[in-house]
Amino acid sequence: MAVTPDALRKNLADLYSHAGVSGSCLQTGSLVMNHDLPYSDERVANFAARVNHLVSGYESVDRPLWQICAGFENFRLLILSRGSTRLSVLLTPAAEVDLVAARATRLLMELEMLPTPTSATAAPPVLASKPEAQPIQREAEGPPMMKRAEFEKIVTGLLSRVTGQAQAAKLIQRAMSKETTPINGELKRDDARRIGLAILDYVPNRGKRDALSSEFLNTFDS
Repeated sequence: MAVTPDALRKNLADLYSHAGVSGSCLQTGSLVMNHDLPYSDERVANFAARVNHLVSGYESVDRPLWQICAGFENFRLLILSRGSTRLSVLLTPAAEVDLVAARATRLLMELEMLPTPTSATAAPPVLASKPEAQPIQREAEGPPMMKRAEFEKIVTGLLSRVTGQAQAAKLIQRAMSKETTPINGELKRDDARRIGLAILDYVPNRGKRDALSSEFLNTFDS
């Protein structure tokens, strides 16, 4: 049975019901079927090719890779594979990896994907957006931009819960001054994400820091 938009919506909605899931990429081989990662289509295609290369490397020596989780400073990357289908899930530090992995595994089992690469009449892949979210707007000229005032308002609102507004403003200005490229009225959303997480790293309490970072990341996916 081919993958339909309704099947994708249903299964992805269940996946996103778990706290901490902030993005996903579903692919067959290196072909992206659906994604809502906050990057350009070109970068996602490159990411999918790398994931497929990683998984295929294990398959080539008869050691199929079913699941791997990589931890980074501010997020985790969960990769699952069944047959030629790969599902990558971007997680915040607050996510319960075991629960998300179990649901993602079930998703792969429920979505019966039968690619036919040798068929000249094969139907194109079905694309579906993240459940209950607005489609990501991408401009051909470059990555989406974000107003600096909007960015500072978001970060100040989060930081002021633990440091006060004056200290929050100082931390933001300090981070902005360290940027090699001057930031005036607007900044790239990728830069806003990176700078915001770096600022929130100043919060000394790990629990509060993780909670604020998770809330900050959610603003980019809403």
